[in-house]
Amino acid sequence: MILSNLKNTVMYKESADEIIITPCAWLTQTTIYDYEPRHLKDCHALDEYNLLKKLRTCRLLDTFVGYSCHSTRSKVRTTIDSLGYFSADDIYFGIHRNFGKVVIPVMAVGWQIPLKMASIAQQLQAYSAEFLPLPIIPAVAQFIEDNLIALFSFEYNEDQLTVSAERHYRIVHTDELAIENLGAYRTRTI
Repeated sequence: MILSNLKNTVMYKESADEIIITPCAWLTQTTIYDYEPRHLKDCHALDEYNLLKKLRTCRLLDTFVGYSCHSTRSKVRTTIDSLGYFSADDIYFGIHRNFGKVVIPVMAVGWQIPLKMASIAQQLQAYSAEFLPLPIIPAVAQFIEDNLIALFSFEYNEDQLTVSAERHYRIVHTDELAIENLGAYRTRTI
């Protein structure tokens, strides 16, 4: 059953309390150069490890949220009294040009693995308690296909967790990016 179409993201409801988010098939793709070192390109698996590697080497999170971001912790696992076991794949700190700071916990979801809204809510609750008073922008990265990555961010809107943004990034080699695309990116409204 389709629940809603929010910001071009289709959400499905499997049960009474389980909302599954899937990447939008018709969303525009932004082409990004592949800055990954050649010796790391042998592995093309669509798993969480390679997804996090692409996020770091191509600096996708910086482009997505508009902050200069750096990773501080990887594979955070902890137990929180009210939530139980909790895990996040990476934690980024971002700084804006006006010195605004933000914490971005990132969850990497493998190819065709369902993205559950309950997991995002737990992530937001856990990091809000740990990093007060800094704002938290939970983000999720997921492979759509080889070298095509969907990034989602979330926020509370009237006490309900919603998708605030979704972008798709196609990772290409430098010889695959056409000059015409660069001009189109300058005029695109985001």
